[in-house]
Parts: sequence; C-alpha cells; structure tokens
Amino acid sequence: MRKKIFKNMCLLALVTILLSSLLVTIVYYANSDARMKSEVREETRFVRGAVELSGQDYLATVENTANRITLIDTDGTVLYDNQADPATMENHSDREEFQEASTAGAGEATRISDTIAEQTFYYAVKLQNGQVLRVAATTDSVFAAVLAVLPWILGVEVLVAVCTVLFSNFLTKKIVAPINRLDLDHPADNEIYDELSPLLGKISRQNEVIAQQMKSLREKQEEFTSITENMSEGFLVLDNNTDILSYNTSALRLLGAEAVPAESHVSALALNRSAGFRSAVDSALAGALELVNMEDVPVFTIATGHGEMLTLDNMASFISMLEDQNFEVQEIDLLTESIPEGTQVLMLPTPTTDYSEAEVDKLREYLNNTTNPEALTLLATSNPTQGSMPNYEAFLEEWGIRVEEGVVAETNTDRMALADAYGVLVDPSEDYLSGNTYDRLVSYYSAPITKLFDANNGISTYDLWTTSDSAYVVTEDTTEEQAADPDTSSQTVASVSSKYVQVDGSSVTRSLVMFGSSYVFLDTFMSNAFSDGSFVTDLTLYLTGNDGSNVTVLTERVQTNEMDVTATRSTMDMWGIIFSAVIPVAILACGLVIFLKRRHL
Repeated sequence: MRKKIFKNMCLLALVTILLSSLLVTIVYYANSDARMKSEVREETRFVRGAVELSGQDYLATVENTANRITLIDTDGTVLYDNQADPATMENHSDREEFQEASTAGAGEATRISDTIAEQTFYYAVKLQNGQVLRVAATTDSVFAAVLAVLPWILGVEVLVAVCTVLFSNFLTKKIVAPINRLDLDHPADNEIYDELSPLLGKISRQNEVIAQQMKSLREKQEEFTSITENMSEGFLVLDNNTDILSYNTSALRLLGAEAVPAESHVSALALNRSAGFRSAVDSALAGALELVNMEDVPVFTIATGHGEMLTLDNMASFISMLEDQNFEVQEIDLLTESIPEGTQVLMLPTPTTDYSEAEVDKLREYLNNTTNPEALTLLATSNPTQGSMPNYEAFLEEWGIRVEEGVVAETNTDRMALADAYGVLVDPSEDYLSGNTYDRLVSYYSAPITKLFDANNGISTYDLWTTSDSAYVVTEDTTEEQAADPDTSSQTVASVSSKYVQVDGSSVTRSLVMFGSSYVFLDTFMSNAFSDGSFVTDLTLYLTGNDGSNVTVLTERVQTNEMDVTATRSTMDMWGIIFSAVIPVAILACGLVIFLKRRHL
C-alpha cells in the first residue's frame, strides 16, 4: 500500500507539471500569434492609405521594414516586393489571400514552411485601382515554440520530480503511520480515518464471532476428550502416513503401549507391530482413500406421500448407518416429484394407501432404466396391517412376489426373539452375503411372502430370509384349535427379485427387495442386540456395488420345463437297498475275481 501511494503521488505530480507546462506554452503562443496578426493588419491598412495618396513610389520608402510588402496587379503579376525581384516571382493569381482580397476587399492566409519550423501570415487588401497590396510576417510555428521551451520544461520536470519524491515519501509515511499502528485485537479503541471506521467495526464483530467459535471448539474438544478417555474401546485418529493425530488411553492399553513418544510425527505402527494391527491400519487407510476418490456419492431415496409406516424419525438408526456408509439420503413425494438422478436405492417404506398408475409407471421406469450404468434397487417393506392395494400388488406380481395375508409366528421357543412368537429368528439365504456371518436376524410381526415363479421374463426370484420348519401363519380365520396345533413349515419373510438390463453393451442389475416386516428397519432392531442392521447395510452396499466384502456372486436362474416324479415308500426302500448294499457287494465280488485270476497268471 505504501509503495502504491508513493508511486501514484509521484506520477500525479509529474504528469501535472508536464501538462501544465505544455498548456502554458500553447496559450502563450496563441496570444503572441494573435498579437502579430493584429499588427500586420494595422500595418497593411497604413501602407494602403499611403499608396493611394502618394502612389507606388511610397513603397520605396519602406523597403527596410521587417515585414514583407508586395504589390500585385489585377491579373496576379507581382509589381513590387521589398524582399525579392518582382521579375523573378511567379504569378500570384492562385494565392488564397489574393483571391479573397480581389473579391471581398480583404483576405488572409497562413502557410507553414516545409521544415514546419516557421509559419507566414499573409494579409491582403484591394486598392481603389483594383491592385492588391499584401503584407506578410514570418514567425516560429507552434512546434518550434514548444521545442524551444522543451529544455526548460524538462529542467523544471527534473526539479519537480526530486521535490515530489521527497515530499511524497514524507506524505506517504504520514498517511500510512496511523494504519500501521492499528490494534486489530481491539479495533474499537483505534483513532483512525473516518473512512476506515466501517472496516474496523466489521473486524470487531468478526473478532467476537471468532472468540465465540474458539470457546465452543474448546468446549467440544474438552467434551470429546472426556468421552474418548472414558471409552473402553481404543480410539486412534491417523493421517495418510499412519502418523497419530489423536488417541485415548484405552488405545494404548489395548495395543500394549505405555505412552506415545514425544516426537511430532509418530507412526501408529510404532505402538504395535503385530500383523493383525498392521492389516487393520492398512484396511482403514484404504477405505478412507476409496471414499476420497469416490466420484459420485450413491443416493438413497425414500418415497413418501402414502401414509408410510416408516419415517425418517423412527428409522433414525438406519438412516445414520446409511450416512456412515457414504449414502446421500433424500426424501421425495412420489406422486409430485421425480426420482432424483443418481438414486441407486429407492425405498417404499410400508405405504398404507395404494399407488396411482402414474406412480407405478415411475417405479417401472426406474427398474427398466437402460441408460444408468449403476445397479438399481427398489427396497420395499410390508406389514400385515397394510390392507389391500391393487395397483401396488399387481406391480409386485410382475416381479414374481406376493405379500400374503397373516402374520408369521414361531412354535419353537429357541427360534423366538424377545420371548414373542411373532419375533421370528430367520436364516439368511446362501444366494446373498454367504461369506458374512449374522448371529441374530429377527423378522418381527412379518407378513409371509410367496414367490410366484423362480424365473420368468428375465426376472429371477430368490429367498432372502426364511424361517425354520417350525413356523406357521396366523390369519384372521385361524381358530384357537388351529393355533394350538398349527401346520408348520418354512416361511419366506424376505425376498429378492432380480434381472439384468443392457447398458452400453454391459449387463447391469435391477433388483426388487421385499421385507415382510417393517419392524426390521426400526431403531429397536437396528441396534447391536440384533444383526438386522448389519445385514441390511451389507445387502444395500452389495446391491449397489459399493462394497468389496466377501459375497456370493449372484447367478441368473433359467426357466425350465418341470416334471413331477412320484414313487411309493416300498419302491423308495427297494432302490435304497440296491444303491446301499447290492451294488457295493457286486463291485467287491468283481474285484475279488479279477484279483484271483491275476494271481494265477
């Protein structure tokens, strides 16, 4: 700022002096030129009066005048000139001042020499006999005048420049000094230029905000430290070089370290060099790097507008788990809004009123998308109290599933959760996530699901969760006698329907996942007491292609012709004896015969 003020002041002073010098020179020249022309006109009128009284002989008496006097005949012939031989001079009939005087009685003209250093002013008047008397005066041109005073101008410029530099330096220091003395920690206490008052006011308010934020950060840091120090779990925060940024005492205890070295950059691997810990650190860093390099965050969209039983409030734990897995969760009204671009999972969280045809068409369009190269999944939940929804049910049947009436119950107390017959413990299918282990999967108060086909029109259906053989279905028509001695069988309480579409020559999955229980997604069953949260999260990651865990590769089922084969119990016993006894004995006898023959050879 100081240099800028200094340079601007010097430049302003020098330009001002230069322009003012040129302006004075030009004004002075214009004034001198006007005075010279006035004198020439007066002299011309004086000579004209004398010539008309005394004749041409009068001109001989003024030969030594400084101005040039010329007498021109009516045809332009020069009759007299006090500075040249008239006989050698050319005809002047084409001269501007001669022509004007001949016609108007008086005329004038200014001509600049070839070197532009001089200019000549001509003034001519017409005599009574028709001849023209002309008087001319030669002076320096404006260019010559400027050049003549230029050295003086430059000299003044140099002098002024020196003075300007000294004065500008002094003035700049004086202007900047109050600014340099500003106390930014206490802006309101400064006495400064009025123009800076708004800035100081803003700085003062900003300081207050920063102080409040710093206080809040310190409080949060103290709270964070208090929480982490009282955790039984170990807590380590590392940078990309495995250097420790933060830790708690439990981490040191679990890693068998007494303390973190005092050096500024300490690797976590220096605390524990076991292969397991090193592998865990590498996996964590690899996961963080994958998140940083992720081009598009997958979108999980929840459709509303039909009195859904599941909401953002009662699914808070599930939503939090999705966000922890880098999903962007959005909510839309399916009737009035379009499905957001980038949606990889669209959830129908147990609607209680039927979808319109337009909404069903949106669902079909979403699952039949042939331009999106990402795997797309429609995640639906159900509840036995939903009621009839013809449009929605017809859409589900297109994907080979039907949610039946009733509630799945369990007769085996070992397969019950919360000591409730409706809290059914289920087994995950080997078709999905078979490499993962889940201890307690619960489908509470679930509607039974029927698969209408294994494969049809490119769509394959799979069991996702099934009960044990000791489960049964309770409906409104179930009597007390039937409930006391029910017909039990394995029930499907979650399913997956899947197909492939071609996108740019590649096969991409489109899936519909149906859970018969909406309770699975409530906070109670998303807790650590059950494995439902882990399973649903892993399934979501797998179906969207955002997880690299050990999973079973999904194979597409092929629709084939079916043939029933029946047999009586006695027939089955006979075939059992043949395969288990007769055939082995016959093979042993053949082997013994071959051995005896080879022995006698």
